[in-house]
Amino acid sequence: KTSTNISDSIHSSGLRFSDTQMIAGNEKMPSYNSNGTMTGNSGNGYARITSLSDNKIYNFAYKGNYDTFTAPSNGNYKIELWGGGSTGYGAYTSGTIELKKDYKLYVYVGGAGNQNCVTGTGGGWNGGADASTTGCSRGGAGATDVRIVSGDFKNLDSLKSRIMVAGGGGGAENNNNSGY
Repeated sequence: KTSTNISDSIHSSGLRFSDTQMIAGNEKMPSYNSNGTMTGNSGNGYARITSLSDNKIYNFAYKGNYDTFTAPSNGNYKIELWGGGSTGYGAYTSGTIELKKDYKLYVYVGGAGNQNCVTGTGGGWNGGADASTTGCSRGGAGATDVRIVSGDFKNLDSLKSRIMVAGGGGGAENNNNSGY
């Protein structure tokens, strides 16, 4: 169930998000490695969870598997996600969520798509599509998401439990050196 106001929505798990934001990969978004901004994310994805009660920051970089975040105390946490980038740039999403002490979230940080001319392979970890089997192609990047059920990134029960997703950038094909 979701309210009609995107800034105040309730996930089917009962978790409630506030102060939500979604930014497409071709727009300016906060940078995860500085206080500035960037236009889309290139390379591997990234995730950050900030405890708003004590301003403690938990960072999650790409590793080709999921990480487990366990809430250290009752309180509000800001979740920020950057999708992996490829020829197209990854998106950004954020929101604040209230968690109880010891509540577990599973963080899946998407991998970058292969930037070399490799046909039929090269999709980034966590859902990036493989490159085309023709021409000089680049794979798509993987999404970065947070789930409440762990498992392999393709596991259906785990996928259905996603509570926040930042999409990965798309791949591309170069036909006859005309550009991607």
